Amino acid sequence: MIRPLVVLALCLAVGCAPRLPERFDSAENDAVLALALEGDADAQVALGQMLEQGRGGAPDYDGALHWYRRAASQGNALAAFSLGQLYEQGRGVARDYAEAVRWYTRAAKRGSGSAAFRLGVLYEHGLGVARDTTRAAAWYQRAATQWSAGVAVPLAPDYVIVEPARTADAAAAARTARVHLASVRDTDQALAVWQTARESFADVLGGLALVVVELDLGAEAGLFYQVQAGPFADDAAAETACAMLNERGRFCRPVPAP
Repeated sequence: MIRPLVVLALCLAVGCAPRLPERFDSAENDAVLALALEGDADAQVALGQMLEQGRGGAPDYDGALHWYRRAASQGNALAAFSLGQLYEQGRGVARDYAEAVRWYTRAAKRGSGSAAFRLGVLYEHGLGVARDTTRAAAWYQRAATQWSAGVAVPLAPDYVIVEPARTADAAAAARTARVHLASVRDTDQALAVWQTARESFADVLGGLALVVVELDLGAEAGLFYQVQAGPFADDAAAETACAMLNERGRFCRPVPAP
């Protein structure tokens, strides 16, 4: 038996991992959690994204920060970028531009074009750093070079947390404002679609996270997995994003909050 004091000591040393919300109970998601606990950085980022978004419930920013920090400590660029976003936007933490710069810099040095772009914005406007348009231009150029050469850093983890909404009505009830990009037959396809879309349209999708919603269309049609991206601040923001993507030949349909 593990004594409570031993558990407390371990929590103080490394931080206790938050449990998954009950709405995500499934063997597949339990497997991702097990990998994260074993130290898999991609699984940790997948959990961080799921907790940050809430996905049908309230966001758990403490949980997201926990997993992002664990992954970032292993050199994961996407985790460092995600931490930068939380600090820049003041979600789950007090807004701290200097801390955002620190995390974005770590991510950019590991090849994240999105982090390099955000550094350009912060240097251009003097947020968290002294205003420096020369350095801003250098970061913008670095982002452009990385994007044009092909994204060197994955824009999504290798694991997908599925939102197990079994019916169309249940799926609708769980939604925040998002956009629907595709419907596919399995989670591997969902991840591939997301990677390609976010790489091709980084200016629209770069600040978003993948949401995979399981949709049961009945005995004849069977199960589909909707590739969604979010969260958006409101329905209008999702509609604007889809209009931009539609103009460039990419299917996109707004998924309004209920």
